[in-house]
Amino acid sequence: MFHPSIIWRSSRQEIKRELTYWYNSIRWETVISGMFSYYSVWNLISIFVSSRIALPDMISYVPWLMALQCSIGGFHLTHLYPRRILISYLNIYLDYGVFLIMMDILAHQIPLLYVTRPQEKMDLVHWLPGNIPFLIYWYQFSVFDKYEMDMFNVLFCFMIYSLLCILLR
Repeated sequence: MFHPSIIWRSSRQEIKRELTYWYNSIRWETVISGMFSYYSVWNLISIFVSSRIALPDMISYVPWLMALQCSIGGFHLTHLYPRRILISYLNIYLDYGVFLIMMDILAHQIPLLYVTRPQEKMDLVHWLPGNIPFLIYWYQFSVFDKYEMDMFNVLFCFMIYSLLCILLR
């Protein structure tokens, strides 16, 4: 398991040895499937697809809502609870600190700033399809195990998300 925080307190040779050991410990055959087990990747794919093709009106809010969900969830995981993450397919463990905060900014916050919010007013017809990708994700992967969250934290994030949807519509 690689802990990036060792970079601050190790010599150049120790860092090289740790990086070599970490690189050799990655199971490269599982990297692609491992990537798709994180909602951030689903979010980035939806942003990419929506920037290449025009989406029908009913699903025009899906990329923006996914980016909002990802932003709230990433902020909560990084700064509130559990303040750590195991990226299993890369064999990396990030504790709260510079690397986890940078990962949150790059993978969760910047995509929300990048994606364009549709101009038409959001109503229930737009909001419901925007939640389907997360429901599929939740059914496919256990958010409780992957992100070490309990039901209270999941509901807390959902309440913040719903409040923001109401305020920003």
